[in-house]
Amino acid sequence: MSKLNILFTLNATHNSKFNISIEKIAMRILLIFLMLSLVFDSKSQNAGITILPMQSTEVHPFTSTEVNRSENDFQFAIVTDRTGDKRPGVFMDAINKLNLLQPEFVMSVGDLIDGYTENIPVLERQWEEFDGFIKQLEMPFFYVPGNHDITNQVMENLWKERLGDTYYAFIYKGVLFLCLNSEDQKRGAGRGTISDKQFDWISKTLKENENVKHTLVFMHQPLWTLEDTKRWKDVENLLKNRSHHVFTGHYHRYTKYERNQGKYFVLATTGGRSNLRGPGFGEFDHVVWVTMKNGEAIVANLLLEGVWDENVVTEEVRNEINYLQDKSPIEFQLIYTDDIIGKEAKIVASINNDEDVPLKVRFNPGISFDLIIYVETKEIVVPPNSVGMYEMTMLLKNKQDLNNIRAAKLNATVSYVGRSETDIKLPFEYRLKPIKKNFIEKAKKKISVDANLKDWEDLSRKFLSENEGSVMANFDLKYDKEMLYLAVKVKDDKVISYGSDRPWTQDYIGICFNAEIAEKSAMSVGEGWYENEMYFLMTPEMGKNESQTWKAEKLPEGSQYACKTDQDGYVFEWAIPLSYIQKYQGEDWQSFRFNLIMGDKDIDTEETKTYFWEENWRGENNYIGSGLFFKSKP
Repeated sequence: MSKLNILFTLNATHNSKFNISIEKIAMRILLIFLMLSLVFDSKSQNAGITILPMQSTEVHPFTSTEVNRSENDFQFAIVTDRTGDKRPGVFMDAINKLNLLQPEFVMSVGDLIDGYTENIPVLERQWEEFDGFIKQLEMPFFYVPGNHDITNQVMENLWKERLGDTYYAFIYKGVLFLCLNSEDQKRGAGRGTISDKQFDWISKTLKENENVKHTLVFMHQPLWTLEDTKRWKDVENLLKNRSHHVFTGHYHRYTKYERNQGKYFVLATTGGRSNLRGPGFGEFDHVVWVTMKNGEAIVANLLLEGVWDENVVTEEVRNEINYLQDKSPIEFQLIYTDDIIGKEAKIVASINNDEDVPLKVRFNPGISFDLIIYVETKEIVVPPNSVGMYEMTMLLKNKQDLNNIRAAKLNATVSYVGRSETDIKLPFEYRLKPIKKNFIEKAKKKISVDANLKDWEDLSRKFLSENEGSVMANFDLKYDKEMLYLAVKVKDDKVISYGSDRPWTQDYIGICFNAEIAEKSAMSVGEGWYENEMYFLMTPEMGKNESQTWKAEKLPEGSQYACKTDQDGYVFEWAIPLSYIQKYQGEDWQSFRFNLIMGDKDIDTEETKTYFWEENWRGENNYIGSGLFFKSKP
């Protein structure tokens, strides 16, 4: 329009005789242009569609010419946990698909890098890797810290150096975005907080933006599910009278909550650790697609393999899943290699139903190269408040070495008939094979826990490398009237131990220990971080560097441990009071389940490789009864 005005002014001054008439003509043309512009702008704001001339004027093959969008509507995406045993390639897959979807911007809820270290070169490399992904996004990305991103002062300093504030806010089209820091006291997983300082900033920000259409909150840990979160409950109190949504991650399992007059979400994963059991369990890789329409948020879950609405798993469904998982109704009688005669063995499953409704179990056997499991009746129903015994046959195809045969997989689907309105069938996966009985001898003399092997005659057990089959360590277990002892001699020509930082960032040794009776401990799959087990890690002491531990506070009172370097590696000793085992089994205890873990770091900038003596109890190859030890008969 300005160019048009200039054009007519030049024409008018060129010939003054026509000034008045040209000005009148210009004004009329200008008015027509303005009217057309208003019509055009109106249609643009209403996102109208202009239909070209059609043959039929009475009916038409469409419902409306006003598309489903207004000037203040917008769409953005959210990515969730990438780390915590990350699966390579998944997050980059999400980046590529976001570029196809073209949201206006992308939010996050933390756990962007592996973290958990004070080693700056390692952290820098992890951030450069992550930023390399983000640079390929074709739209803005907003960072939010998780416990993997900020767990210590070094990590917080690096965040501020690279990214600035750890919490901040912005407004877009009348919607307030609050990006919070649930790690503001650096307490780690399950211990997130909102500090006084952050709360004061939140309070001020909300007060200064009372008239926004909607408030969206992003943070990593779902603080409403945790204890001792400092000022989080005060934040919820400030939010309750506002139209708001809260988005978090951390648990790697999707759950939608309706609370505090808002919707609160725990998102699943975008590459982090997951059992990937599917939408029914909230275990999937996804990005969240949020459409803001008329001041309201419409949430869709775009699985990297499909699309689901916000109710894919509600709080009620999550409670039912947790209930079924906690029941773990199936136990198997252990099959020992010493008891095998011939090529067949019987598998006896005990199915406990303590509910007032029937329990339905459907078995689906798999095979291994060494074993076959035969199931005569695939589906059985156990009546209310009863125990069902079910027998299967295990056929041994190879009886050459029972200690080295590979386990066979047995899948079971469990459901309660009529217990709730949700129709949940919970899948369980078991790996079965005959297991060897490991025996522990009584110590012939008093053992001092000092990382010195003078009290041990011989370390008879071998910790073999998974690939080369070479001996990485020798170890043994003993007991006396008061204590259970462990000694490990690790062979390592280059020990790397910093005297600080998390054990798994350097060379370390560790144990998993379950003191329940054999039938119980054998079934544990190490869910969570070994909820039913003792889990402990320790680094070697070398020179002026002291040992570092992990989960030492979970050891029973009276426990002892030491780990020191020697001429060709390091020595680890550990002991716990027998009273810990007796608490589960009584004075005449008979067994325990044990696994040894080793971390080997050969080059300072590389990640530590982790090895397990037996299968990782949290891994897909874990089999029932691995690592069982029995007290030798006097």
